[in-house]
Amino acid sequence: MQPITAQVLLDPDRRRLAEAIERHGERTVAEALGVSRLTLPRLIAGLRCRPAIVEIARQRLESLEVETLTRTIQVTAADIKAGIPCNEDSCPVALAVKRELSVSNVQAFDGGDIDGRARIFVDSVEFDDLSQDVREFIRAFDLQQPVEPFSFELPWTE
Repeated sequence: MQPITAQVLLDPDRRRLAEAIERHGERTVAEALGVSRLTLPRLIAGLRCRPAIVEIARQRLESLEVETLTRTIQVTAADIKAGIPCNEDSCPVALAVKRELSVSNVQAFDGGDIDGRARIFVDSVEFDDLSQDVREFIRAFDLQQPVEPFSFELPWTE
């Protein structure tokens, strides 16, 4: 049987696959799909893949999307007190994410003059779909302006 291109089978899903990789990281998506990390670029680029792999990828990608949770992160007064201005590893937002998700490698940035979007990296996985409150908090804290505890939503998979 002639292989069917991933572009044909995953056309709208190809974008979702790329977004899932961006949101969750290659390793997580590859494990969820049951494919090697080397197969992911082929699926995205639309190169020829065995139809069975593409169909399994489509089904597992749908289940991965369902498994995406939103976690509420509470930035507490203790996080603010322990935070260090202009230090992405010790920003109160990073400290709160570390505490709430029980992870150790977290950096938080306000987006600065690049594009104005706050970013949080957890083990090299980037989360940039964050509320404006997160950016404003990080910027104010880095400028050593008064800040108050707050909470925000972070997409997360268990």
